[in-house]
Amino acid sequence: MRWAAGPGQPGAGTTEVLRCTHRHGQNGTNALRVGLFESQAALDPAKQLRSLTLPLLTRPQLHLFALSLEAPR
Repeated sequence: MRWAAGPGQPGAGTTEVLRCTHRHGQNGTNALRVGLFESQAALDPAKQLRSLTLPLLTRPQLHLFALSLEAPR
């Protein structure tokens, strides 16, 4: 799975859900275009998911807003 966020483009297998014209930070509005992306990953049904390790990033910062686990249809 590849993670994508911020001003960049979606990574392989990732879909852009929303693109904003600016963001709000500690010092007010910033004209940096930011995006919200989603990604799906297949898990081995014979194994139990015990943890999810996110990459350690300082720039860009990664924000995880939601995580959903559901069985394939």
